[in-house]
Parts: sequence; C-alpha cells; structure tokens
Amino acid sequence: MEWSGASAPGATILYVYGKDVLANSLTSAIDASPTIAPIITISYGGCESGFGASFLATYNQLLQLANVKASP
Repeated sequence: MEWSGASAPGATILYVYGKDVLANSLTSAIDASPTIAPIITISYGGCESGFGASFLATYNQLLQLANVKASP
C-alpha cells in the first residue's frame, strides 16, 4: 500500500482485509456489486510455483472473472 500511494499520490486506495487474502479478501473484492475497484493488487506471500497447478487454475479463473467485471 505504501508503494501504491507513493507512485500514485492522487489515487484512492481501498484496503480490503480478511482472514485469508485469497479465500476472503480477494473474492469479496471481486464479488462485490458494484465492483469495489477497477484495479486489485495482492501479494501471495510466496512463490506461485509452490502453490500447485490446481490452486493456481482456480484463482486464475477468479482473476479472469475480475477482468470481465472491470471491462467497460
């Protein structure tokens, strides 16, 4: 969040918190109607290759949904 504010000082930054960033915060931000923000950024906290293909496929679908919802 610090770097987002530093690189875009005029931007509105909304912090979404949950018990689990992927299962709660990310899905809540995407599922909200209207969408909370057109740009969402997260930190996995680890290397994506360590999560496994099935895990990544699930979240790739979720992120594709976010992209569709954010498109005009």
